[in-house]
Amino acid sequence: MARRKSEKSTPSKGLGDTVEKITKKTGIKKVVEALTPEGKDCGCDARKELLNRLFPYNKPECLTDEEGEFIGGVLKLASVDHYTQNKLNDVYNRVFHDKVINTGCSSCLKERINKLKTVYDTHYQDN
Repeated sequence: MARRKSEKSTPSKGLGDTVEKITKKTGIKKVVEALTPEGKDCGCDARKELLNRLFPYNKPECLTDEEGEFIGGVLKLASVDHYTQNKLNDVYNRVFHDKVINTGCSSCLKERINKLKTVYDTHYQDN
């Protein structure tokens, strides 16, 4: 009996990826997709992203002193220019192991800044 080549398993970003892996292995995902009316979204992808966001597995990296000073300064600003957003993205991507790029969405930018603020607050409360 020939063994199937297993797909290279990518590490789970959070609970959503783990739930998806379990539902695929147990066959639940195929059943849900089969029972979902054609043209309708079963909601699996949205649920996976929500669970990943609420229960992430990756622990953020600590800020360097330079990054901490930069974030502290950004938190005092009323608005963020293109250059500052580029630098924010660099810090965000390193700290959270992500690959975000500049965004025109103010709520997305605010969410990134808030996540960095949480790391900043934790770092400076501990020191």
